[in-house]
Amino acid sequence: MDNRRSWLILHLLPDIGRARFHRLLKHFGSPEAALEASAAELDAAGIGSMAASSVRNWRELVDVDAEMQRIEDAGARIVCFQDEDYPANLRRMAVPPPLLYVRGTL
Repeated sequence: MDNRRSWLILHLLPDIGRARFHRLLKHFGSPEAALEASAAELDAAGIGSMAASSVRNWRELVDVDAEMQRIEDAGARIVCFQDEDYPANLRRMAVPPPLLYVRGTL
């Protein structure tokens, strides 16, 4: 799975806000690993049953291709928390946005 797609999928899931996103990132190391995790692994991450269910059922909940097309049609791009060009001032927040939609330059 493409790295940007996995960040976007996790970002779009119901019951996954900033805090849970970062908890999953810390626990699994990457959004891809979180999306591939078993029910037991997600329970161990401590995100709650509703959020774990969202992660397990992401294919039914998120139309990532449609969202990628909307981003492209808007002339935007995604900047993920891990990216070099993610703004340093946002990175210092207690719970920073996991990804940003950017049109133009930062």
